[in-house]
Amino acid sequence: MNCPLCAAPLEKLGSLKIFGKYPADYLRCSGCGFVQVADPHWLAEAYASAMTNADIGPVWRADDLSKITKTLIHAVADPAGTFLDYGAGYGIFVRKMRDLGYDFRWLDKYCENIFAKGFEAAAPPAKKIELVTAFEVFEHFFDPARQIAEIFEYSTEVFFTTQLIGQQPPALNEWAYYGVEHGQHLAFYTEKSLRQFGQKYGLNFFTNGGDRHFFTRKKINPLLFRLAIKRRAGAWFSLLHERPSLLPGDFLAGRERILAAQKDNRSV
Repeated sequence: MNCPLCAAPLEKLGSLKIFGKYPADYLRCSGCGFVQVADPHWLAEAYASAMTNADIGPVWRADDLSKITKTLIHAVADPAGTFLDYGAGYGIFVRKMRDLGYDFRWLDKYCENIFAKGFEAAAPPAKKIELVTAFEVFEHFFDPARQIAEIFEYSTEVFFTTQLIGQQPPALNEWAYYGVEHGQHLAFYTEKSLRQFGQKYGLNFFTNGGDRHFFTRKKINPLLFRLAIKRRAGAWFSLLHERPSLLPGDFLAGRERILAAQKDNRSV
């Protein structure tokens, strides 16, 4: 087998048991260091619930990353544009960003939209997407080259989070991010693997070296990216740059949908 990102040979790194019962081989690329799980045949069971019980952080992420994303938007994009949260889960982050005044849309193939109903993204997009966010999504990809390319169909400006794996990967039984208890984490990227993959699409790649990363066609100062994604900078910036919230208009639009559905005797 060859690496899906750079086509170099894959070598067996080791094995773990998913759910304590399914043997899984972990393969490491000899070129870029990318690590993937071979033949994840348990995915139907893993996604019986789209949001794993082990993930208790979606509310915290939405609050934390909303401030950072706001700062990044003002640094590199048009704040009045349309944005997309890919793999948006229950829609908490989309709702948060709309409350802050940014036209975010929801897209998730596996999870129910609870908090951002009526703001689902069109496929293909009806409007230009200024920026895509994808938080804790890349590690779920079973076919990463194809699935990342699907994101690029919406925009090649992509701010995402995933924990990088080092060129010397953590021992399989010592890194919680392998996620053996839920079986949903399948792909683990090095900085080199993401940088090389972006280059295939003519994209620049910026990272904090840990969990926050950015694909872009723009030429920006790496220091600008690092400053924009700092939590403290995001908190201060949020106080200085406020946009009119979309919440009042969203409420009226949602109410009109409900009333129209009631009139037609259908559900929303």
